Amino acid sequence: MRSLGTAAPGLRPAVVCGSLFVWAGLMFAQPGARSPATEEIRIVELQGTVEISQGGTARWVLTQINQTLRPSDRLRTGPTSRVALLWSDQSVVPVRALTEL
Repeated sequence: MRSLGTAAPGLRPAVVCGSLFVWAGLMFAQPGARSPATEEIRIVELQGTVEISQGGTARWVLTQINQTLRPSDRLRTGPTSRVALLWSDQSVVPVRALTEL
């Protein structure tokens, strides 16, 4: 059995690159990786008129506290309205009146 260096010199860069990708994946992998369900945005405070358009539809509906927002949803606040969004990392982002996200 020959060593990798003498058996296939052209294979050595592929093995090194593959090893680097595996190492990088292990280094940047998050312990206890979150599922998509835990990476949600939730409405935790609401005042005035706050509406969402789910899934990119053109229909706007009033929302309420504890509503979960999905990546394709849109949110808008009316005049003299505000909302606070809780992100999966537990940070709270306030959104002022006359805003559309």
